[in-house]
Amino acid sequence: FVLLIFKVCFAIILLIDALRRLLIYTTSKLTKPSPVTTPAEAGSDIPRSEFLLKAGLLAGAVPLAALKLSMKSGLYDYHVKRHQLYLENLPKAFDGLRLAQISDIHSGSFFDKKAVLGGVEMLLKEKPDLVFFTGDIVNGVSEELNGYLDIFSKVKAPLGVFSTLGNHDYGDYANWATPADQMKDRQKIVKAHEMMGWDLIRNSNRRLKVDG
Repeated sequence: FVLLIFKVCFAIILLIDALRRLLIYTTSKLTKPSPVTTPAEAGSDIPRSEFLLKAGLLAGAVPLAALKLSMKSGLYDYHVKRHQLYLENLPKAFDGLRLAQISDIHSGSFFDKKAVLGGVEMLLKEKPDLVFFTGDIVNGVSEELNGYLDIFSKVKAPLGVFSTLGNHDYGDYANWATPADQMKDRQKIVKAHEMMGWDLIRNSNRRLKVDG
């Protein structure tokens, strides 16, 4: 998406330059040739084509940089949203149970481990009885988790941490030499859930027992 913005901005400038050249060519055919200007007479002014080229690069770079700064500022802007759930047939023992849900971690986007740890600590301060992680722990490959397993392993709860795989965790957004390589990487992600102490649920279910 970011690259697309750059390409669009740059293409617009190139289009303007192409239209300018077409206008000059058409005008030259309809009017008498202008006197040729020698380099000495031209001075050191930058040619229009070169100016437009550099302007195109700048026009593409500005929104690119702005978007990058915006992503950086919002990447670790964690928030806790609290909701009360009312279920008619909920057993009395489950009344007052605190559930936490986190999702779409996308580890490959991180570059500040301290900030990520801050998000985990914010979650733990809520003192949930159980935690649900609902997918997309990576952008596309298992190596994104390198250096973060110890941080995510801190996510604990008395009744357990339950997780699922998201669409990005299946590796469909990465380029693989063979399907076997993709499957092998997916198994590494499955293993990571186990190493973190998360109960990965895949086409199955779990029963919770609360002594109340």
